[in-house]
Amino acid sequence: MKNVTFGLVMASCIAGAAMAQSVPAYQETGVIMMTLGAEEVTHYTTRNTVPGNATRKMHTASWLILKPMLMGGVNISPDDVFVTVTTRDTVPPSYGQPELRVEFSLDPATLDLKADPAVNLRYYPAGSDTDVYYALTNGRFQVESVTRLEDDTLAIIATAEGQMSAQQSDDISHNPNDILPLSARFDLQQVVKRGSIPHP
Repeated sequence: MKNVTFGLVMASCIAGAAMAQSVPAYQETGVIMMTLGAEEVTHYTTRNTVPGNATRKMHTASWLILKPMLMGGVNISPDDVFVTVTTRDTVPPSYGQPELRVEFSLDPATLDLKADPAVNLRYYPAGSDTDVYYALTNGRFQVESVTRLEDDTLAIIATAEGQMSAQQSDDISHNPNDILPLSARFDLQQVVKRGSIPHP
């Protein structure tokens, strides 16, 4: 009887471990405090485990340097540090929840914010699976500091102020008829490299 009980306990532990491996575990990697319209909200960047691959982590705040593209012996691919940030109002995601997305470029030598290409900041009230979104069309996004924690990880503090206006397509233009005022502070503690090109 003891052997049967022990076997049942072991089987239960193994099944529990297998189930844990099949469900991603989410952890906060950054906090975004913002006022959007009349509402004060908190968003988060996260990392999560990948079922079946214990060493792999997925990050919603990441950076990338493009692979070189040579034309006539000249590299025409910019060596900018491209940063992509996706935030949500909970740490574990849920379908249809609001998302804030920001894309911007840093100078690879100084890690200062570059003006070209322009910052792309979008808010999806019902999630990015829909075509309904607001874009920052009047205001500014500013990087206050970038700290290199490791070769592959940056900590970034940034702010955004201005007006988000409703958009009808990917061709963004200011829409004064549907506006959400925005004030936000980004405290991103883990912005992790993706891709194979290292930071110089």
